[in-house]
Amino acid sequence: MGALTPRTSKSKTWLALFGVVSVILLIFMLSLAYVLIAQPDVTTETAATATRPAGLSLPTASAPTTTAGPPLPERIDFTVEEPVEGFSNCERYGFQGVVTDRNGEPLQDVQVVVWANQTGLVALTATGSQGTYLIELEQLPPHQKLWIQIFANDLPVAQPLLVEPNIDCQTGFQVYQVNWRQTAE
Repeated sequence: MGALTPRTSKSKTWLALFGVVSVILLIFMLSLAYVLIAQPDVTTETAATATRPAGLSLPTASAPTTTAGPPLPERIDFTVEEPVEGFSNCERYGFQGVVTDRNGEPLQDVQVVVWANQTGLVALTATGSQGTYLIELEQLPPHQKLWIQIFANDLPVAQPLLVEPNIDCQTGFQVYQVNWRQTAE
């Protein structure tokens, strides 16, 4: 069995230098992880203005900057009718539904808005003469959180409804049936 060599001041210097470099490298990696993970993503406004119906203006309520999701309403004029149904569809993503008044009569020209977790406004449309709407989204990332909401005069008048469509049509939903009913006139 070989004898152990005693540590010299030179080997102690290298050992200390290695320790300092390791600590600096650890601090750098933790800082990088904090910047990449803990910092909020920069929001970008990607409104689908090319497919916007004529005469329908963009909501003027500001998109959230530090928190995810759509703006909260100051007053509630519409509520979601239960149940919200999800459907598997391997060819499209989106929302469909009917907006009615308190008596169940269809409401025309009601603004329906879809928000995404990181990008803000995704799509908007207005209900037709039968109170129906259809919002088809062209693409959907696999883990997307979407909110759907009713606006009046470019301000939210319903609590946003959160749904999480799944890109895999064999295991999740891609199209949601969301019906709204007016609570006040």
